[in-house]
Amino acid sequence: MLPGHELPWCVIKIATGIDCPGCGLTRSISALLHGDIAGSLKFHPFGIIVAGFLGWRWIKKLIRGPFKL
Repeated sequence: MLPGHELPWCVIKIATGIDCPGCGLTRSISALLHGDIAGSLKFHPFGIIVAGFLGWRWIKKLIRGPFKL
């Protein structure tokens, strides 16, 4: 695990030393789920949008049932 990097490994981070957009998005959603909106925006500005979209898809899936296409 890299210092200051919550993910166990990231090829882009290891190769370049720069956070990839996926790492920032993951940390952004994690911060949002922990109630840290300012931290979420700092990690990646689209984290709130992606978390909302994923939440909407999850709720939609719960309403429709697991076997509906």
